[in-house]
Amino acid sequence: MTRPHDDATGRLAFDVDAIRKYFPALSDLLNADPDEVIFGRSMTALTFDLPQTLSAQWRPGDEVVVT
Repeated sequence: MTRPHDDATGRLAFDVDAIRKYFPALSDLLNADPDEVIFGRSMTALTFDLPQTLSAQWRPGDEVVVT
């Protein structure tokens, strides 16, 4: 298997489409667009990362509704 290089950086190029073919359940099971699927370290880590990311832009007076 050859590894293509990105000429601009000299680093290995990452072929997303080639990797996605190994995970057909993402389209058969989820019926989602590939851009809508996010992988993380774990669901626990993602649960902690989401509010940290969202709250970085919160300012006094912002309202948050949790259901």
